[in-house]
Amino acid sequence: MEKYISYIKTNYRSLSGSLFLGLLLWFTITSDKEYTHVIYVPITIDALGENLVLAKLPPKRVKLKIKGSGRSLFALSFLDRQIGIDFPEITSSQVLELKDYKNQFHFPEELGI
Repeated sequence: MEKYISYIKTNYRSLSGSLFLGLLLWFTITSDKEYTHVIYVPITIDALGENLVLAKLPPKRVKLKIKGSGRSLFALSFLDRQIGIDFPEITSSQVLELKDYKNQFHFPEELGI
């Protein structure tokens, strides 16, 4: 046992460097796979038609199921994740489904999500 401890003490720099490079290689390979992830994103209403008021406010957060590479999903955690929805074409007494506005949920294209 003492032989192993003395080996680790004398070669700790190369062993820790090898461990770091191994972890970096593992992260690079596993982050290339495609994953499905569920995130919660806040909603803001950017534009509403003139002289219109919402009778019922939309939920503060929506649940999104996204699919992308591990790197893209990791990069998404550093971005401002907020959905802004424009409702300029609303007429009075109209009921809307947020599912109809799913094309307005945009993420940066370079992420590939």
